[in-house]
Amino acid sequence: MRTIIAALVVILSTLNSFAQQTSMPSDHLLFMDTPIDGELTAYVSKMQNMGFTKISVKNGTALLRGSFATYEDCFLSVSTLKHKAVVSTLSVLFPQHDTWKPLASNYYALKELLSEKYGQPIRSEEQFLTVTQPKDDLSKMYEVQLGKSNFKTRYELENGTIELTICNDQITSSYVKLTYVDKINGVILKHKALKDL
Repeated sequence: MRTIIAALVVILSTLNSFAQQTSMPSDHLLFMDTPIDGELTAYVSKMQNMGFTKISVKNGTALLRGSFATYEDCFLSVSTLKHKAVVSTLSVLFPQHDTWKPLASNYYALKELLSEKYGQPIRSEEQFLTVTQPKDDLSKMYEVQLGKSNFKTRYELENGTIELTICNDQITSSYVKLTYVDKINGVILKHKALKDL
């Protein structure tokens, strides 16, 4: 009888433990239902299992390539905290465009999806930094390429921030970037910085 009771206690404890693990939400910000946390190599392996291809790992940042949110040929940058090999930030770089219409289309489509999932953004700035606003697509793209545009939407969540931006690195490299920053690991980085001061 004691053996049966002991076996039942073990089984119930195991089931309870499993239920807690599967039903408890992560304290970390999620990317593709995966907490932004853990050692870089392990995190890269998880992304590879989701279909991304590893390109390089250098100075605490991994670069991968794959599909994300129905967009083909995206780049995924996975970064760790400085002085601590824990993943804290992810950025998705969507395909480049050299005309305004597809670039803006990507931005607004992603903003709509993010707002549907996370609610209204805490901040959204969508303007050209010129005295007179450009009227046609060619003029708008010209301002983006000169770095005279500010298209940025930010979502504040309990466990981190998500930011959507239109970026331009060079005259011909304009793209939409989506960045996830985990709050817990960001706090760790802040405490490290404060300790150093």
